[in-house]
Amino acid sequence: MEKSWYPADLTQKPIITCVLCLRKKELQSHVFAVIWSAVTVLLHFKASTRLMHSKKIMDIVYKEYKHNPPHLFSPNSKYFITGATYKKKMGFKSNKAKERLLESIIIGFNQHGWFLEGWVILDNHYHLLANAPDNCNNLPEMMKDIHKFVALWIKKNIP
Repeated sequence: MEKSWYPADLTQKPIITCVLCLRKKELQSHVFAVIWSAVTVLLHFKASTRLMHSKKIMDIVYKEYKHNPPHLFSPNSKYFITGATYKKKMGFKSNKAKERLLESIIIGFNQHGWFLEGWVILDNHYHLLANAPDNCNNLPEMMKDIHKFVALWIKKNIP
């Protein structure tokens, strides 16, 4: 069966448990997104305060960044990760560069305990679908390692 980006029937909204407020809710567009029928939490307003005061979800970490959107790290969850080249340059135009990126991603994921489910590598960006391990707080470190290695390789091998 072919995987789809959208559920077959968009009229039905499944009832699910929101990991941020631990209440059952209808699937809301501002709270959840559906990716390959897997529910991925986006964010609630003031989620950081709610997470700090909840003892039931201590393993979930909410981080805010100066130049990036906030991140919610939750163990054993699905993640949709996107990365792009600096100034959208066509750094992955050759198949060799795409293969090097994929090899680096697979090595990085294996070293940090993540499971890569799917990927798309385009000429200037990529998308990954991954399962987080019990310690998912290492995502920024893992992506930094992957990006550093690939950037050095592109700088050396791609004109």
